Amino acid sequence: MSWLTSLPVWAILFLSLLVVGSVSSASYLLLHKKTGEHRERTGMAAAAYMTALGSLFAILTGFLINSEYATLRQAQSLVGKEAAAASRLAWATEALPSVDTALVQQRLGVYLSDSEQSDFKAFGTDKAQNAQTSPGFGSLRELQSVSFTIASRSYVASATSNAMEASMADLTDARRELLSIADSEMPIELLLLSAIAGFALIINALFVSLRSGGNTVYVAVGIILIVALDLALIVGISAPFRGPFVVDAGPVQTMATEVQSGVYLPWVGPSRVIESSAKTCTADASSCVRIAPDEPIQLAALLRIGKDADASGLDDLRGFQLAIDYLDGKFDGEDGRLLGHDVAHWEVDDECSPEGG
Repeated sequence: MSWLTSLPVWAILFLSLLVVGSVSSASYLLLHKKTGEHRERTGMAAAAYMTALGSLFAILTGFLINSEYATLRQAQSLVGKEAAAASRLAWATEALPSVDTALVQQRLGVYLSDSEQSDFKAFGTDKAQNAQTSPGFGSLRELQSVSFTIASRSYVASATSNAMEASMADLTDARRELLSIADSEMPIELLLLSAIAGFALIINALFVSLRSGGNTVYVAVGIILIVALDLALIVGISAPFRGPFVVDAGPVQTMATEVQSGVYLPWVGPSRVIESSAKTCTADASSCVRIAPDEPIQLAALLRIGKDADASGLDDLRGFQLAIDYLDGKFDGEDGRLLGHDVAHWEVDDECSPEGG
């Protein structure tokens, strides 16, 4: 049924009107031919069932529309919940040392971007479980690993640790619930039952129209339109991640942009953002460094590390090396990656003199 729910609104509406209209026309021609002199009697019998059939159709379609619309609203609410959890996580990291803050927020920005670009597409496929292998899923695992590792460290205050862990729990819960919604489908049996009730109501109305004639034909036409529109609406809202009525990923997209712009970094703040557009480089070429995708980011430190250096120079050197090691969120003796690039680094002795420095 996924092919049907993936159609645009005009196609679903046209298909519904075509099917209902065709069945109604064929039924009218058949009834007109078969009833003959019995129209009066069959028409009176049909009139007695109009209320019952109309009520049955209204109850079934009303239940389905309410159920599917509630699912759509729930999915939209979960997207907002995911964005809110990401915001709380970003704010919680402000109390961390700057290197930890930057690391968590970098992972958070990558996850939000991957989620908006890949997860929502995966949710809209025939197999929503594909989201478990999407880039967003991998980014979430990295974010979880980094966040829980940092939150468990002894120098992190318990309030900050608890806030980070609670935010991560809300973030993963929201994604899990979205996946569950995307993987579920409307009960096809209820849709078929609603369609049968609708066609029964139409045929009943045609019996009455054949008996009474005149303007009663407009009543039958109106019922045909109502049945077609109700069935089209049910199909249209039954898939929150594909088709004409889908969940808006705007909150996640906005949050991704804010995190990647540095809004939640204490040294940048909400009143400023990190400019990263081409216009910035055009306006001031000295403010930009262009690095190809396969090139490393080059870092150098001018330090007092010669023969006569004291401990402070060696401390600076070790801090520089540890910072590069920790770019991947762990001290493992291997250089981490910065913004998706390898890091090439040099430590130069300034010789504590104008010539060296």
